Amino acid sequence: LTVTNKTTFDIIKKRRRMKKIGTQLMINYCFGHEESSLLLCPGTNANLINHCSTTMNGEGQCDAQGPNAELRWATEWDNTTSDWLKKSIPEIEELVWGSLRGLALEVVALRDIKAGDEIFIDYGPVWEKAWRKHLATWKPPPLSTADYVSVRDMNLDIASQIRTKDELKQNPYP
Repeated sequence: LTVTNKTTFDIIKKRRRMKKIGTQLMINYCFGHEESSLLLCPGTNANLINHCSTTMNGEGQCDAQGPNAELRWATEWDNTTSDWLKKSIPEIEELVWGSLRGLALEVVALRDIKAGDEIFIDYGPVWEKAWRKHLATWKPPPLSTADYVSVRDMNLDIASQIRTKDELKQNPYP
């Protein structure tokens, strides 16, 4: 896991004074707590596991059974986790910058999962509240923003959006 601070993902607009105008979506792939500035960002596919909650049933989530897995600290196969959990944030940062692996999470099945089934975990009520707020308030940037391309438009014209090394020399990304 990469350890970072939540402000790492702030999008700042510089004018006369710096003003936070948003948060990068990368923060959606990290784990944190509302009362902490610490973020844990997995460097594996575990951060691609979708949310499932019985409170959001019918909103494109899993069925009424709820999540079929959970994340927890890896203690069975990683005997260093308990030592890492006793360290301060500065100690963890120092060890990670020293190229030590770091904290480890494991995905644990809550019930039998059949081959081909999607794995779901519950992100929790704070995430659900933030997600509902995002759905209610998000607006795309104004059309005058020349560098903005919606995902929909990008998918329709993917050949011009993804450039080869040679194309990037002539036409770099903004």
